[in-house]
Amino acid sequence: MARISLGEKTIYLSGEEFTLVVCVEAIEKIDARWGNVVGAIEACSRPPLDTLVYLIRHGTGIGQREAEDLKVKIIKEGILNATIQVIEYLNLCLNPSGKERGSGDEDDASGE
Repeated sequence: MARISLGEKTIYLSGEEFTLVVCVEAIEKIDARWGNVVGAIEACSRPPLDTLVYLIRHGTGIGQREAEDLKVKIIKEGILNATIQVIEYLNLCLNPSGKERGSGDEDDASGE
């Protein structure tokens, strides 16, 4: 099955750009590891080098071989700086449409 993008978040690590794609496959990997996206956000609260590597790998689709390189880039960028960017990606996974409740875009449930 092709990776169909529902949204993208570009992050920057040590001057290099990575595009994390919101797609069903990435969300399924997140769910399998943490139960859901909120669980992944909670995991990001515990200086999460391995968590960041996992999420960036599966968001970008890069392979296991690049994981060690990714660790170095995250550390050079700063774990906190990388974490903030990855949490923005996870928030996008929770709401890829960008629509907010109460904005008048949803259907009226009462049928009026």
